[in-house]
Amino acid sequence: MGTRSLTVLKDKDEEVCVMYRQFDGYPEGHGMELANFLGEFTITNGMRSGEVKQTANGPDCLFAQIIAHFKDGPGSIYLQKAGTRGVWEEFIYTVTVTEAGEPIMLKVETAGWEDIPTTTIWEGDVVDFAADLCERGEV
Repeated sequence: MGTRSLTVLKDKDEEVCVMYRQFDGYPEGHGMELANFLGEFTITNGMRSGEVKQTANGPDCLFAQIIAHFKDGPGSIYLQKAGTRGVWEEFIYTVTVTEAGEPIMLKVETAGWEDIPTTTIWEGDVVDFAADLCERGEV
């Protein structure tokens, strides 16, 4: 059985969409892959000639690149409506973009079930996530 996860993509306080991952959704898997992918990104407001990799022209551009990175064929990754929860996910990753030039923020939570509340296990600049997992010996 796979470790399901949701990746919530947020522009400031507005949830744009949710990406559902069928397996490998644990922090050392999906969390690390997400952090490594996002770690070098610069969010801009407009593009200069020659800027292609590791640049996103605003949150919507970044979100499309995240989906393109993870979706490599049928199955495994699915797009869900904003607000989707309760699809047997074990972890919820929230990627938040606030302004051009600001860091990409990541929040990692364990999913709550029935009477068990959702618990935040990590929150901060996405660049720090991978370093923190390595420091704790979790990867």
